[in-house]
Order: sequence, then structure tokens, then C-alpha cells
Amino acid sequence: MSEQPKVALVTGANKGIGRGVAEQLAALGMTVLIGARDRQRGEEAAAALGGHAVTLDVTDPATIEQAARQVEERFCRLDVLVTTPASPGPGRSTPKTRATRSPARSTWTWSARCSRPTCSV
Repeated sequence: MSEQPKVALVTGANKGIGRGVAEQLAALGMTVLIGARDRQRGEEAAAALGGHAVTLDVTDPATIEQAARQVEERFCRLDVLVTTPASPGPGRSTPKTRATRSPARSTWTWSARCSRPTCSV
């Protein structure tokens, strides 16, 4: 009996560092979930990497909950969670709620929500 590939979720994986991390995890044979705030960009990245898109904004509890349900229903587990905090870029501001929420809180939410242990990298 062969072992199932580990399931990894990478936030901000549609570009930048998150995309690079997702590429490396896919190269290791993991099932990679591409977390992205923009559904279309997430789907495009997932198609390019052979992964699965998950619409997710780590500053929005509703999308965190929805993504957790989606992962649990489809994969029954999450083995690896990589959070790559995004910055709004030069000259752009972020709403106050985004600036005050931390990725660590999102990691805790995922760990508490999923029925099996997670590994935050």
C-alpha cells in the first residue's frame, strides 16, 4: 500500500515567495493547495503548478473558515501550512483590520479548525 502524498496549503501562493514555496513543495511530491485572495489568480497558479486553488484571505475569518471546510471535505487533512504574509506594495495602504491581524492567528485558527495535526512552516 502506497503512502498518500502530504497535503500542503501555501497562502499567497499565486505569486512571489508563496509561489516559489508552492513550486518546491509540488516538486517534493506534495499535493499543493494554492491559497490566494483573488480566485482567478489562484486558479491560474494552481493550473500552472498542478495544484488546487483555495480562495483565502488570511485577514478574513470567513474565508479562513470556508477554506478550512473545503480542505477538510476534499482532503480530510492538512499536513503542512505555510503562511506568506503579503504586503500591499509601494504607495498602497491597507485597511486597519488587515494591518492588525497576524499570520500567527491564522495558523492557530487552522490548527484548531482541522481535525488532524498541522505543521506550520
